[in-house]
Amino acid sequence: MMKIAIAFLIWTICSLAQAADLSGVPRIVDSDTLAIGATKVRPAGIDAPETDGVMLVIAQVVSAGSFADGMAAYNRGDYATALKLWRPLAERGNADAQVLLGNMYSEGHGVPQNDAEAVSWYREAAEQGNAMGQQSLGDSYNGGFGVPQDYAEAVKWYRRAAEQGYDLGQHSLGMMYEDGRGVPRNYVQAYMWFHLAAAIKPAWAKSIAHIDAKMTPAQIADALRLVSQCQRQNFKGCGVLTDSR
Repeated sequence: MMKIAIAFLIWTICSLAQAADLSGVPRIVDSDTLAIGATKVRPAGIDAPETDGVMLVIAQVVSAGSFADGMAAYNRGDYATALKLWRPLAERGNADAQVLLGNMYSEGHGVPQNDAEAVSWYREAAEQGNAMGQQSLGDSYNGGFGVPQDYAEAVKWYRRAAEQGYDLGQHSLGMMYEDGRGVPRNYVQAYMWFHLAAAIKPAWAKSIAHIDAKMTPAQIADALRLVSQCQRQNFKGCGVLTDSR
């Protein structure tokens, strides 16, 4: 009877979640479990009470609703409501909420403007592997917002975002190579990252045209070979030519 009741509750909650159109809304996943839809997967050998999965589903639906409601509030300029909804999610480890909370502090929306507080939230998200958090932390180091300006540290975080296939991180890394900030100036590397970013978001192609004039045909050929290799490697370990394809 308990199994039937739990199954019905899960079905009901999932139906409500689908009706609310929560697809694409970030879910909170703790360090001990992975949530996939309404299913909870535990590491092998760890047993859990049946009600544990139900509570996770409930928490996900509530969290997703709070995130979406916060976004709607933010978009209409109701920053106080967005802050009220996002802060609890950020404090529980939702990386996307952490980035958005950081943005609120960076812009002074609903809170006193505070770059150091913004950096604190960006770092929380970045260290979880969130590409937007890594990008924002890189921007903070690049501009010296809330932290001492440090181009090498900016490159570090841009690279982590770029290696996840985040086009803005790839473009930012290309800019650092083009200008020689935090890394030695290298037009081949810059061209490679610009090209990778443009393959994801065509608007970045303007940067390719800009740097193209500074390069020799041989450099461009090398850069294009690096692009192909990097794509085959899923953006990991890019920039060093290891094959001739």
